[in-house]
Amino acid sequence: YFIFLMAKKQYHLAYNLFEEFEELKMQFKPIYYVLMGFLKDGYIKEYLKQGDELEETIKEILIKIEQVSNKYN
Repeated sequence: YFIFLMAKKQYHLAYNLFEEFEELKMQFKPIYYVLMGFLKDGYIKEYLKQGDELEETIKEILIKIEQVSNKYN
């Protein structure tokens, strides 16, 4: 669902869900940091917390977002 929201550029809706349900940040940590990458101008401190161990997973998620975006836009 979060990937679909980001593919549709509904970043603030996705962010609001993470804020409303704090436990989602830990369950979906790589997706959360992808979202923070899209919103980094407003949340630079949060974006910088991303660890190097998530880098490959984040790249894979970005590819998936691009694929979904191409399919549904």
